Amino acid sequence: MKLRRKTASETLKPLFEELERIIGLASQKTTRDEGRSILVSVTRLAQAAGTWAKDMSATAPEDFAASKVCRTYP
Repeated sequence: MKLRRKTASETLKPLFEELERIIGLASQKTTRDEGRSILVSVTRLAQAAGTWAKDMSATAPEDFAASKVCRTYP
């Protein structure tokens, strides 16, 4: 994914807002095992997105800090 003229947080925020909405809808129709699988997948996605945002924001650490997905990322 390329930033074009957007910051990492501007790129990720709408994607994760949509993902939040989808998870909310899906959680009403999944089994316990399916829900766990979804959470594991979303966790991996968030970790990868955090790494990507950190790499893309190397010259602008304030952008990395502005991304909600990155705030709890180690």
